[in-house]
Amino acid sequence: MKAQSKFAHPHLVRGEQEVRAQSACASCIFGRWCLCCSGTRSGTTETAPTSNRVFVEKGTYVAHEGSARDGALVMLSGVLKLFKSLPDGRTQITGFRFAGDLVSSRRCDAPWHVTVQAVTPVALCRVGCKTIRLGRQSYPELNQLFLERAREEVSSAQDHMLALGRKTPLEKLASFLLEMDRKPNGRAGTSGKIGLPMTRYDIADYLGLENETVSRIFTKLKSMGILDLPQPSVVILQDREAIQCLADGTVSRSMARTA
Repeated sequence: MKAQSKFAHPHLVRGEQEVRAQSACASCIFGRWCLCCSGTRSGTTETAPTSNRVFVEKGTYVAHEGSARDGALVMLSGVLKLFKSLPDGRTQITGFRFAGDLVSSRRCDAPWHVTVQAVTPVALCRVGCKTIRLGRQSYPELNQLFLERAREEVSSAQDHMLALGRKTPLEKLASFLLEMDRKPNGRAGTSGKIGLPMTRYDIADYLGLENETVSRIFTKLKSMGILDLPQPSVVILQDREAIQCLADGTVSRSMARTA
């Protein structure tokens, strides 16, 4: 998964993508203040944040590790993956981003610390550093919002470190399914239906496992009646309590070792 293909620059959203992005403003962290979202909303000022809506195709590299960065990217729709690479091409996916997420909560003028690639077609907003600074001066509540997002990112990274370092393969996948169940990636209310737009290879990379191991665990959980797999990109949790117990490591260790 080397990030060596030709970089495809995001382009301004047009047509159907524009409609999709407009409808996603409610999930944008700047949505309450941004002129692009608020239009003529009462209370907005000329110092309110403005942004460029952009759309990238599936597989496009949005940013490369070490490249310059001048602003923040906010997800409107779709899924991005973030990963780091070693010189020999080995990679580790460090996270996924969904609608409503900041792609990175780091300082907006700091270089990219990860490579960012579109898992699906993605709509997002690009907000410049100067615009962010002006917005934070005019809307102090934005400072608290950025702090909360940074805390969430740190907490998620700590959970991921625990899973990579201490959990069995079965526990890792169960934890991943619960993590995805909390994301706006296509799940349908309390039905237990979870959309998994990423490939099994991506899931394996994220969890530090082999692709064959991930596929084997999915098959095992299906045979146990814990979940159903109507499509490769869709999982239906039949027994959420069992998944939670697996994720917490409160089931028989012998069962966990068989995965």
